[in-house]
Amino acid sequence: MSWEAVVDSIMQQDNVIDCAIVGCSPGQESVWVSFKDGTFLSITSAEVKALMTAERSSLFTNGVTLGNIKCTVLRDMLFDSDLGTMDLKTKATENEPTYCISVAKTKLALIFVKGKAESHAGNLNVVVDRTAKNLRSFGY
Repeated sequence: MSWEAVVDSIMQQDNVIDCAIVGCSPGQESVWVSFKDGTFLSITSAEVKALMTAERSSLFTNGVTLGNIKCTVLRDMLFDSDLGTMDLKTKATENEPTYCISVAKTKLALIFVKGKAESHAGNLNVVVDRTAKNLRSFGY
């Protein structure tokens, strides 16, 4: 399996503008592969650690940051064994609209998918779920 092929497959979706696969195991929190022109390339280990915290309520209170972009947590089922997903929305700025971001968790990685401004998180969840199932089938 080629990581670049996984990114290419995700980016072929009409409603996707950015994606990344990031290690989430302790000590392995780093970007494995990312869309070359995306902001997820700059996701830091500290940002991944913040997403993986056991204390989940602070995520709703304080939000999260991904690649230096502030986000609001809309739904957190990241540690739910059946779903393993999270929905985020970027915070609006003067120059940028808001974007939905869907995250899926596998044993070793987080998959991030950012949609176009008009995309709904539900549509992005289909993409991250499919990718997560594929990675799980390879032991990731």
